[in-house]
Amino acid sequence: MRHEADMLARANAVKVGPRLYKSSANFLLTDFVDGELLPDWLRKRRGKKTTRKVLDELISQCRRLDRIGLDHGELSHAPKHVIVNGYDVPCIVDFESASINRRPSNLTSICQYLFVKGSVADRIARLLGKTNREKVIAALRRYKKTRNDELFEQVLAAVGL
Repeated sequence: MRHEADMLARANAVKVGPRLYKSSANFLLTDFVDGELLPDWLRKRRGKKTTRKVLDELISQCRRLDRIGLDHGELSHAPKHVIVNGYDVPCIVDFESASINRRPSNLTSICQYLFVKGSVADRIARLLGKTNREKVIAALRRYKKTRNDELFEQVLAAVGL
C-alpha cells in the first residue's frame, strides 16, 4: 500500500487520480470516485461533444503522468482503470502497478486502447467516426521517442481531438 500511496501522491501532484488523504501499510484513504468504468460509460448513448471532452481530458491526464515520469503500467488494457463520474470527468485509478523506474507510456497505451484496437476502440469509432489507425500509430511512435508538446499535438490531431 505504501508504494501505491506514493505513486498516487505523485499523480495527485499533476491533478490525476482520486485525491489521496492518508495511507498506511494496510489502507489508502482517497476520494470515492462515484461513476462508471469507461467501457460501461461508452455503452450509454453519449453525444460526440461529451465523448470528445472526456477522451480529451483522459489523454491530457496521461500526458501529465508522462511529463512527471510516472508510468501507470496498465493503461493499454484499461477497462478497470478509468472511471467517468456523473459530471463526465474521467479519473485514472489503481496505481498499484505504477512505477517511476519504467519509461512512461501512458499516452501511447491509452491511445492504443481507445483508438487502435479492441472493442472500446471500435465503440469510439462508431461514436466519433473512424480514425486512420496507421496515422495514429505513426504519431504515437514519434511521440514515444521525444514526448514533446508538438508531438503531443500531432497525436491529438491523429485521433481527432
